[in-house]
Amino acid sequence: MGKKVLSRRIRFGSVSVASIVLLGAMFLAGGPATASALTGGVSPTIFGNLADLNGDGVVNGSDDSSAFFGDTSIINGGVDCDSWGATPNAGTAGDGVINASDDCTLIGYDGTADGVTIGVVDGQFATADGSAVPDGWPLPKVFDAGAPNDPSIIDSDFAWSTIAGKVDANGDGTIDGDDCSVGVVGVENVLGQTCGFSPTPPASSNGLVDVNGDALITASDTCVSGCFLGHNVTLGVVQAEGPGIGPAGPAGPAGVSGRTTVSHTSPSNSRAKSVSAICPAGKKVLGGGSSLHGRVGVVGSLLVRASFPRTARAWTVRVFEGSSTSGAWSVTAKAVCANA
Repeated sequence: MGKKVLSRRIRFGSVSVASIVLLGAMFLAGGPATASALTGGVSPTIFGNLADLNGDGVVNGSDDSSAFFGDTSIINGGVDCDSWGATPNAGTAGDGVINASDDCTLIGYDGTADGVTIGVVDGQFATADGSAVPDGWPLPKVFDAGAPNDPSIIDSDFAWSTIAGKVDANGDGTIDGDDCSVGVVGVENVLGQTCGFSPTPPASSNGLVDVNGDALITASDTCVSGCFLGHNVTLGVVQAEGPGIGPAGPAGPAGVSGRTTVSHTSPSNSRAKSVSAICPAGKKVLGGGSSLHGRVGVVGSLLVRASFPRTARAWTVRVFEGSSTSGAWSVTAKAVCANA
């Protein structure tokens, strides 16, 4: 990463009791899947407190990166951060050796307000928010010490990400000739036109992963071992899948559209009531419910005998008095509707 760059409502004097039921069948989706180019963040997994860059589940001399956190390298899975001092996410180049001087702090995005604080000790990813980092823990995909609750790759200190399988090496949200990096994972390069590769890659190769390090994209630039930060690569294109990453499922059926809620309220009196809320033409009822209105003692005596979809477009509510009362009350039927 060359960039510091990846119910019930009660009112005094009256009561309104509401209930809503949704029909669940229209919300089901899912399915198994096919390979696809990845758009999104990528990050290594931690084993033995070190970063497994090539996705093989162990950490050794193949897990090197010449400039992973800004200008900071990863060497044998450890962070060469001796130059950072007390500055989180400093991203400055180290001395090329992993030793007791490599103590530093990373702050990554994890969806919380203050992010996750990672303590690096002797180059190893030792703690996350004070707890020991377990094997199999994925590093955050975005690091931003100034705004740890911001998932933006463009605004981050560091982030590795892809767009349609091409690596956005400079983190600016586009793929161009500047999206290149040498030795991202072992001998793997990200090709681009400004990193001095020979021959100069064509524009079509910008952001592609050169798995075998020959500055060309051929059939050899393919792996199914998760060689690029746990993800497979096909002809230089980073895939959504990897050994520990299941394939993306197919697109599910079209979701609900044109959703709206309609209601109808009965007259206020002391008689039993049957009220229906009718969906507009072209829409079907997804669910419905009711609200009861009247003085506290009156509403407390009412019984909702039925609340159901009477037709494909209508939700009907039937209410009776459980005990005789002379107080006036009303009922509102509600229908949740969507395009048929």
